Amino acid sequence: MDATRQQIAHLMRRAGFSCSAAELDRRAALGLDATLSELLHYESQPDLPPLFDPASRTPATTPPLTMGDIQSFWIHRMIKSPRQLQEKMALFWHGHFATAQSKVNNTGYMLRQYLFFRDHALSDFRTILQGISRDPAMLVWLDNIYNTKKSPNENYAREVMELFSLGIGNYTEQDIRQAARAFSGWQVKNGEFWINIRDHDFSTKTVFGVSGRLNGDDIVDLLIAHPATAQFMARKLLRFFASENPAPEWVNRIAGVFRQTNGSIRSTVEAIFRSPEFYAADTRNRTHKSPAEFAIGAVRELESSASHSEVRRHLRLMGQDLFNPPTVKGWDGGPSWMNTSTVLARINFAGYVTGVKAGKLAATQLYQTLLNSGVKTPADAIGYFEERLNSLSVAAETRTVLTRYLNSTSSGVTGPFRLTQASADVKVRNMVRLLVSSPEYQFNMECAAPLPQPAPADSSPEAAPHTPRPGRRLYG
Repeated sequence: MDATRQQIAHLMRRAGFSCSAAELDRRAALGLDATLSELLHYESQPDLPPLFDPASRTPATTPPLTMGDIQSFWIHRMIKSPRQLQEKMALFWHGHFATAQSKVNNTGYMLRQYLFFRDHALSDFRTILQGISRDPAMLVWLDNIYNTKKSPNENYAREVMELFSLGIGNYTEQDIRQAARAFSGWQVKNGEFWINIRDHDFSTKTVFGVSGRLNGDDIVDLLIAHPATAQFMARKLLRFFASENPAPEWVNRIAGVFRQTNGSIRSTVEAIFRSPEFYAADTRNRTHKSPAEFAIGAVRELESSASHSEVRRHLRLMGQDLFNPPTVKGWDGGPSWMNTSTVLARINFAGYVTGVKAGKLAATQLYQTLLNSGVKTPADAIGYFEERLNSLSVAAETRTVLTRYLNSTSSGVTGPFRLTQASADVKVRNMVRLLVSSPEYQFNMECAAPLPQPAPADSSPEAAPHTPRPGRRLYG
């Protein structure tokens, strides 16, 4: 398989939600640099029209938005948007600044938060942190609406340090108490951010050794300037896009880019995608796909006509209910995605997405496509769908099992394999279900030689990283 094509297939799995074979063809013709530029500067690509006008569809309207509405709105964009990195970054920020409808109880607020994440997907971190500190859904979620000078509430002040910027061990309880006073009076009025001056504490506070009549914006500035923030965000971005256990040297280098660019997320993410480590075998292999990566990726690769309601139902069963992360620290990710219940849900989704006999998977079209592609043998059929599934590469043992299945008798279609409309609709379709259920597909595994590695982006090593302990509170 062409090395550039492999690189781009890997990039699209991580920087987006994979892609169809036709899109992979187009991007392979563009080359890696042009593909990276297109992903990183998605504003040059046409945006999708909204399914409805978010500004007019608020909870005050009749009928109000439902969870199904806003989940379907996002799923539609994940599947169809040519701005794939924008949607992938929105998912990152949703997990990073985890906010749940289960407590917020306002779908309009939740939708607006998602739109903020899209609008500022690759902005500088200060803009993002300041914006989320003023976000109505976040103010409700972490109880800052109850934070007053007479009765400071520390929930947001604690989590903005522990989970959103610094990590455990880089602040004191006194810093939290003082920062809470700085955020006092930051509330919501008529659905908008509002500083209630009667509830704001205008007196002197001291945070990280800096004293003054600090307010919430001052705390954001102190967090951005703190040396731990670059390490924390570099590791968080690397774990999401590249490796569940990034090497300290890699974290240091990416943290250096974050610092040198004043927290530019675009530059930091670009440095990750240009890192030689990003294309190494250890990075490509054995990374657990999140439910959204798994499900949306399969829909896009197979060009399935899956319904939004079915996708969101399966995502919930797989453990990723959009707009409803389980705790303030979001989804743990990695191996936690896999348990007996969620693995069964993934297998069931594989059956669902390959069983949708419409669009590109319509029985007649599936047969005609395979016929036009010269599929005659089990090896041809497996190879065709390996390429269709974003250049998937399966192990020899998996290939043997799939070949045995194609040559068997299944639902009245007798073996050995011969391409007919019946065998395409039964045997090949079920073979694809097995491929989507395979460990290679579930775990981003690739059974191929290491890719050639591009030159790294300019950066410099930084101090040894801090490893934060997992959060533990449940506010929603």
